[in-house]
Amino acid sequence: MSNPASSVVAPLNDALKRTINHRTKPNAFTIDVIINGLFRPLFHSKTLSTIATILSLVRIAGGLDNLRFLRDRKDLSGREKLSSLGADLAAGWSNSANRLAKWYLVLRILKTINAIGNRLVMDRESPRNIRWHEHVVVITGGARGIGGHVCKVLRQKGAKVVVLDLPEKSEHGLETLYVQTDVTDIKSLLNAKKQVEDKLGYATMLLLGAGIARHSFLLDTEEQFPHEHAKQVSEVNFHGIMATLKAFGEHMLPDGGVKDRPYKQAKNGWGGHILIIGSGAAYIELPANAAYNASKAATVSLHSSLSSELHAYHKVNNVRSSIICPLKIESKMTEGRMLDTHDQVLLPTLTIPEAAEKIIEILEGDKSRIVYIPRAMYVMSYNKMLPAWVVRALHISLGASDTFMTYAKEFRNHEQNIHQK
Repeated sequence: MSNPASSVVAPLNDALKRTINHRTKPNAFTIDVIINGLFRPLFHSKTLSTIATILSLVRIAGGLDNLRFLRDRKDLSGREKLSSLGADLAAGWSNSANRLAKWYLVLRILKTINAIGNRLVMDRESPRNIRWHEHVVVITGGARGIGGHVCKVLRQKGAKVVVLDLPEKSEHGLETLYVQTDVTDIKSLLNAKKQVEDKLGYATMLLLGAGIARHSFLLDTEEQFPHEHAKQVSEVNFHGIMATLKAFGEHMLPDGGVKDRPYKQAKNGWGGHILIIGSGAAYIELPANAAYNASKAATVSLHSSLSSELHAYHKVNNVRSSIICPLKIESKMTEGRMLDTHDQVLLPTLTIPEAAEKIIEILEGDKSRIVYIPRAMYVMSYNKMLPAWVVRALHISLGASDTFMTYAKEFRNHEQNIHQK
């Protein structure tokens, strides 16, 4: 059904112009900056974390003087010294003055357990050294935005990058190969796959980033907002991922991916990494964004299913499966439609380079990961455990309910909202 209103390009009202986000560079002062600059190295730098662990243990054991005294005692055997050290640690643990050292050790232990669990259960193989010149990276939706920036950086690193997108060409022109592709059409994807194989070889990494967002309301009538427009969101954001996996996944699997075949060498000779660009919208269902919210929640579920199938059926240890869920990003897809976040310290609006940098970090780390940005999303991802009224009250108090609703109320049939490329 055609909608005459969709061809009308209405100017944004003054209130929306004042409040929409126009962020072009990362926020300088956020919780993420503090954690990444001051606290993260204490856990992720081998040198700093080792020093911090030793200092914490020394502090709890009574300090260097106490340890030297215990070492120099001639009246105690080695076994008795160990017993005395254990008693000192137990006493120090009970001392409230050592609270900071205790918290550090507890967090360090929990992070170590988590790392071991991921290594033994999820990845089951040590991270590989990524030599980018050996890799063919396929990016859907890479003509611009996050995928476009990832393409730029990976080309600088020496990777062969394939961009699959709907426009005739990319905005940046930096890719090794561009194939005009409709991710909702399996024939279009299989054609792209054939071109990739013929010109560059088999894909080793997939970045699934093709997506659209159309803001409307679920109870809109067909005249107010045609169902077909909303349906296309899930066709691209969810079914497009499933179709792309079907087309390119076999490149990473042994002999077509059948578990009972005798040879386990991956078709591309390396294995792979499949990284889905999800969204914080999968966990925070704001008004006027229902189709997008649901499609991203579906991708989170799809990621979990993919990860379990790689383990249970394909039985491969060399294919990573990751998902990244950014909350709010200033991009072409949100331009003129997204109100800025009130609290830029806890919930900063992200820029494309920030998201792209995190994606490349995931790929280079060669581990299966679930990543949320900004860091507050790690906490917000648990909001399903809270009573519904608490979640609603938080959305209202933060002004989150207006994020897309201000735009959708007046401009849901705006050409920019409907005709995305």
